[in-house]
Amino acid sequence: MTVISVHVPKTGGSSFLDILRKNYGAKLLVDYGLEATTALAAMTSGEHEIVHGHFVADKYVDVQGARYITWLRDPIQRLFSHYQFWQRNKFPRSPFWRQQYYNNFTFEEFAFSPAVRNEQARYLGGMDIKTFSCIGITEFFVESMELFSKSLGMDIELDNLPQHRVNTLSKKGYELDDKGLRAALYEFHSLDYQLYIQGLEVFKSQYSQVSGCLDTRFWDLQKSSQKSFPPQFSLQKLLAEKQVSNVIGTYYYGDGWPINMWDTFRRDVVDEYLDEVRSDGFNTIILLFPMSLFKLKSSNQKAHEIFYNDLVFLLDKIRDKGLNFMFRLGYSWDGFPLSGDRGRVAFSVLCEGSSKDEFIEEARQLYLIAETYSEFLYGFITWEDLLMFPCNRAPKASEPMRIQLATELGFTGNSGAIPERDSGEFLGYLEFLDIKFTDLFMDLAVAFPRLSAEVRVDTTPYNDSDGGEHHYVHHRQFVETDCDVIGTYFATYMLPEKPTLNDMKRILSFVHRQLQVSDPSKKIFIDQLLLVIDESIGKGYSTISEKVIDAFVKWFPEWLDANSIGYATWAFCDYVWDVIFNGTFRYGPLGWEFGGNTMLVESAETRYVQMESGAWLRGGRILHFEPWPQRGCIQIELEVDDACSITVELSDSYTVELDKRDMSQVSSGKRQVITTEFEIVPEYLKILINGGAAKIYRVGLGKEISSCGGRDLNMNHRVTSRLIRELNNNYGGNC
Repeated sequence: MTVISVHVPKTGGSSFLDILRKNYGAKLLVDYGLEATTALAAMTSGEHEIVHGHFVADKYVDVQGARYITWLRDPIQRLFSHYQFWQRNKFPRSPFWRQQYYNNFTFEEFAFSPAVRNEQARYLGGMDIKTFSCIGITEFFVESMELFSKSLGMDIELDNLPQHRVNTLSKKGYELDDKGLRAALYEFHSLDYQLYIQGLEVFKSQYSQVSGCLDTRFWDLQKSSQKSFPPQFSLQKLLAEKQVSNVIGTYYYGDGWPINMWDTFRRDVVDEYLDEVRSDGFNTIILLFPMSLFKLKSSNQKAHEIFYNDLVFLLDKIRDKGLNFMFRLGYSWDGFPLSGDRGRVAFSVLCEGSSKDEFIEEARQLYLIAETYSEFLYGFITWEDLLMFPCNRAPKASEPMRIQLATELGFTGNSGAIPERDSGEFLGYLEFLDIKFTDLFMDLAVAFPRLSAEVRVDTTPYNDSDGGEHHYVHHRQFVETDCDVIGTYFATYMLPEKPTLNDMKRILSFVHRQLQVSDPSKKIFIDQLLLVIDESIGKGYSTISEKVIDAFVKWFPEWLDANSIGYATWAFCDYVWDVIFNGTFRYGPLGWEFGGNTMLVESAETRYVQMESGAWLRGGRILHFEPWPQRGCIQIELEVDDACSITVELSDSYTVELDKRDMSQVSSGKRQVITTEFEIVPEYLKILINGGAAKIYRVGLGKEISSCGGRDLNMNHRVTSRLIRELNNNYGGNC
């Protein structure tokens, strides 16, 4: 194995040379100015296994099968080290040294000199940093040595490294507080900055393969390096250019509900619902994109094409209605349209591997479509979607499972397992998750440049290792990045059981303070405004009186003007709690089992299951919310003949006969909807044809589904609609 070691000046290469001498002895060729022909002959003679020195990487391009290694350093710190080195030493043969010496260059003059411009990139000679077998990072000297030791089989005493190299990160380097100067240096040394940022990612990947995950110091280094870049874009500037002063948004569910919007998507209701959105004063639609979408491409190409055709149809309608739109990427409550654990899919995206890569590639495809519309604002990812499983479910798992999950995630705690929530190690685990989230965010932003994130503030504290309480801000690291709009949410479960207006003000102000600790100029976007009026929706959720909400609606717009770019309500209308996936068979038989004389019929105009006597249909994965309501409903859109009778089976011991009571009103040969109630927690859904024939167009199972296709009337829709319209109007809507 031949190794080409490129020593970029002032990156630690001299210390590395000492270690190479100990490991390779006479097999090491030192090249600090060797003539090219002589050097190449020496490396192809078989006498040397490695060459190290100041040379451009492609000098040895003719050495077959060579592995390339190098070291990189923060460009500003490397320049400053180079400048100091030349201040302490004399190199009279160098024209540039004489120029800077006799003209008494300041550091800024030195840094903007063409002779040192993009020096790290120049030493790589155009080679892709990803092709290098090992990348050392000066700021992580010990970890880099560990990587070289394990990857190249070198004998390196990690406990006996040069101390001036070991503590590089803790040393106070050159501090550049002038943002204008920083931006100018970025522009002048842009190749070096891009190389260094890319090199950090390569180093992180290489190190994780041999030694696991790096600690929080690595994220701090990445974060400070990112600050050398101007923000990729300014959301506040973008909104100003689009003349969007206040974002008044709502999530679009169509005729389904959040967890199966795309499963139940209907083109014929889009105009009606978007008109309602406009009339209520909203100006922006948020679309949810299921976490599992990236898996659909390989598992069901036809379904993948159907999804994108529907997306373009919906975006065209949004544009035609004069509305803007945003994307929420990776919505994990929607299993769309796959069976299995949704949380585990989200978990896999946080881990390094194919799932993360495929998720990012799917986001790229979504961005390429979105950017063709002038109505597109931006996209975001959320704590709820990506960290709910590792934060809430993983800590409750069995110890063997927690060990397995920790290994997949790269978490190396004291026990080697995901810590339980009441352990002293849990806060450190949360910080680790923030690093994983931010890693994903940085990678995703390359594919989806207009990207923000939702940041969760825990109003319920965690206990630290000493028993003290902490209100943890998830994505604390992300809050401190250059992104100038940060999403968050204000929801009913963050409030006391029966909150007053002062309670609501207090909690909202607390959340805002936590999010602006690093930069008061940042604006927040409340991407989930989820408040329940005059009704309890479960244990731990508040019940807000209409009187309090009335007062809040009058106060809230002024607060928004001062602190936020806007808000989005979780829903623009009450919706069906429909828990059947692929209930319209729009993704073919996915999720369903067919038996007997059953056939799926698909065309451009319609899609249904043709069933004859004795046929059965089972599936449509059921999602339970506890507690299940006392009364549930089955809704079937169908067409039958005169002899048809149907049984719906919800468990081995519970069936509902539809042939007498429910089908007495059904006209033969006419497509229509029947609805019937049940009182059980359904274990599965099976439709059996006892006689005659039927065409099944749509199946719904849930809570109080109305036959008109639509609304969950259990909430106070009249009050909700009035308050939404009033809030939107007060904040600048178009009611």
